[in-house]
Amino acid sequence: MESISSISRVSPVYEISNTQRSEIFAANNANFRNLKINNEKKSENIFFNESGDSYVMSEDAKREIEKEKSKESINEEISDDEKKEVESLKKRDREVRIHEQAHIAASGNIPVSGPVYTFKKGPDGNMYVVDGHVNFTLPKGNTPDEKLQIAQQLRRLALAPANPSSKDRQVAAKASEKINSANKEKREENLEKIENVKKSDVSKKSQPLEETDKKSDFKKSNASVIYERSLEFFSNLNKSSFLIYA
Repeated sequence: MESISSISRVSPVYEISNTQRSEIFAANNANFRNLKINNEKKSENIFFNESGDSYVMSEDAKREIEKEKSKESINEEISDDEKKEVESLKKRDREVRIHEQAHIAASGNIPVSGPVYTFKKGPDGNMYVVDGHVNFTLPKGNTPDEKLQIAQQLRRLALAPANPSSKDRQVAAKASEKINSANKEKREENLEKIENVKKSDVSKKSQPLEETDKKSDFKKSNASVIYERSLEFFSNLNKSSFLIYA
């Protein structure tokens, strides 16, 4: 019986230099790069770093990179004066946003909507806030106290920003007028209450005197009736006596 032996075939090993190894690695990298680039759907998110390694990047990260590249290219194109204008617009943008947020934070029970912003396009192509405002609906108070609280809250809302605008100061002035009007109405209401209390006290004090007068009148009327009846009685008695003795 013939015996069969298995023979393993092993590829011969050759030693290569560092230069050859680098060339092989570069060739493999290039082949990998070409394969990825040929696939359009995948190549949109494939990026290579300086060493040639590939990695996947999200769409958001890609957009941010493109945005930064666009900014850099624009900044290189605009003049020094335009760069100063951009910085000024950025500062104005921050100030307006903080200003309007201060109004909203101090609104309290006053309903507000907004803020509404006005934008301006800068030399760098970006839009910046240059003005803004908030809308509010002023409630109507039913009592002087409610009107006073609303007016005071309105004044706080208007003067909330660190640097109130001329319009803010106009609203604050109107709120001060409403505060004075509410205080006046409150004083008048308190005086009216005091007058009503005084009238009530006078009415209570005068009531016993009226009852005394009524009793006195009643006594007087009774006395006069008795007196008249007595006169009538003695008059009739004298007549009777006269008739008897005549």
